[in-house]
Amino acid sequence: MKIKNRKICFIMLLIAVLLFFYGCDSQDEEEGQGDPIERPEVPTEVKATDGEFANQVRISWAASERAETYKIYKACDSVDSDYQIIQKEIEGIEFVDKYPNVNRRYFYKVVAVNSSGYSAMSAADEGYAEENMLYPPTAPENLTATFDKLYHVYLNWDMVENADVYHVYRSDYPDGIFEKITPEEGIADLNTINIKGLVFSFDDDGSADSVEGQAFYYTVSAENGDGESLTGKIVSGWFPYNVPDNPPATVSSTDGDYLNKIVISWDSVTEASFYKIFRATGNEDPCENPSLGAYEKIGSISGTSFDDIDVSQDVIYCYSIRACNEQGDSSFSQTTKGRADAMGIASPSAPINVTASNGQENQITVYWTRVDDLALFFHVFRCDTADGDYGAPISIVSNDVSSDYSYSDTDISTDVNYFYKIKAVNDKSESSLSNHAQGLALPTVPSAPVVTASDGTYWNQIEITWTPAERATFYNVLRSTTEDGSYDAIASSIDSFSFIDTSVEADFENTYYYKVQGINSGGDGALSDSNAGNVELGTTAGITVSDGGSLAIDVIWQAVEGATGYRVEYQLNLDDNWYLIPGLIIDTQIHHTNLKLWRQYKYRIAAVHGTHQGPFSAESGTEWSD
Repeated sequence: MKIKNRKICFIMLLIAVLLFFYGCDSQDEEEGQGDPIERPEVPTEVKATDGEFANQVRISWAASERAETYKIYKACDSVDSDYQIIQKEIEGIEFVDKYPNVNRRYFYKVVAVNSSGYSAMSAADEGYAEENMLYPPTAPENLTATFDKLYHVYLNWDMVENADVYHVYRSDYPDGIFEKITPEEGIADLNTINIKGLVFSFDDDGSADSVEGQAFYYTVSAENGDGESLTGKIVSGWFPYNVPDNPPATVSSTDGDYLNKIVISWDSVTEASFYKIFRATGNEDPCENPSLGAYEKIGSISGTSFDDIDVSQDVIYCYSIRACNEQGDSSFSQTTKGRADAMGIASPSAPINVTASNGQENQITVYWTRVDDLALFFHVFRCDTADGDYGAPISIVSNDVSSDYSYSDTDISTDVNYFYKIKAVNDKSESSLSNHAQGLALPTVPSAPVVTASDGTYWNQIEITWTPAERATFYNVLRSTTEDGSYDAIASSIDSFSFIDTSVEADFENTYYYKVQGINSGGDGALSDSNAGNVELGTTAGITVSDGGSLAIDVIWQAVEGATGYRVEYQLNLDDNWYLIPGLIIDTQIHHTNLKLWRQYKYRIAAVHGTHQGPFSAESGTEWSD
């Protein structure tokens, strides 16, 4: 008995040791699999252009390890000022600040981003735009590419105001090396290609490159005599497949497995975007030589299986499949025989009428219709591509004996295409997957920013700035001449937090009211409250007075930007009256003569542009006449 007990104890001890080491190994494995990636490194080598351009500041930096995208922050006037984000989700390592004020100093910092979080801010670098320097164009906006033209990808983009020519670059990968595919001199004429009423700017003819079924990535730059812009956003274009070369292989069908349907399945064909199912019955040997005369089309589906529910038990049916795309159909596949049997399983049929919403805020709703009442549940599947691996279901919806069903998917990203399929399931069997449906969710539109407009700061422009609006990707600026009047858009798709309105130059008579709204793919956000701005001549500074000789005083002052002349007034013996020196002074100095003896004089000066006179300066110091 003691020996037996010892054996039992030894075996239990051995099992405990094995379980311990197994648990440690499993834990180590699980911990290794679950480790998140580290946050990205801090970006380095941040450089902003110093007065190289009159209309922009270009910022570049070294790629940060583990970074997926970048954010740019900007401060004005001092490196220690508050930094505000001006652009996020930058995929490259360059960015153009398109709205700097000339000769104003800015400081830029970069933050790297990945799925684990943000890096710290980089060191700052100063940049500025300088008057009378180069004025190259900015990158074209709203680049689009086609995906449905055989052997062609057509591109289109918005015209850039000061561009002379454009260059198109192409790569096999979005993060690959882009090579110029336009002539070295560029292309100047846009909107010159008309394809069935659609106008495009450039045709990438890939027929000579055997690129059937291949995706390419494109970006475009603009150029003028002052230089070439950085390239803009990257878009993908697709050369679709030609007619499928071969029909599906390995076509099979169930033989009495089900009492109410026959399931046909086949191998996928690379060029196919959907398949047509053909059936024949009633012939002596209907499975020989499939043709359109002998075989009738009974359905089409994007997947590789199909439930034929319009069947009678113990009748032999013959099936053939054709692979199809937008260009045409393949030949018929080899045939397969199938039948339903009274001893088979009662299996639910694949749902029909599967659709998904496009344009809902932050969610996609999937809809479908049941075919029969055999399902206990419906499994919802999701994939990033139409013909990808749909994996495990993301949700299970109970059959409530109604005809139509829906599921709202909120575990998604906005502006991303998702594809859905549905399967009907009971305790004994399940249907084939349904056709796929594509859905897209849009973000909630942005909130309203807070707007400030410059009030008499400049004579030739009004600077509009605003706070970031939550969820905004770009901004529109609207203007009116009355606070409660009609506001018209004067700028759109701005990707920073400021705009310079130069159309108001020397318009000293009007006050302008500005509103700003954020926009994203979900639509236009809420309008901000209005803020008033106007233009005004600056006040003269640096007035000096000195002895000008016998009964004369010399008065000198600093020039005011935009002034076409000056009006000068003087005060005698410090009384309350001001006297105007006749005439418009064109220079920035005057030799004031014929003064009264031993009197004390003081001066003030106002800039003039046309018929408009700006505010008078502060009073000068005093000078005695002798």
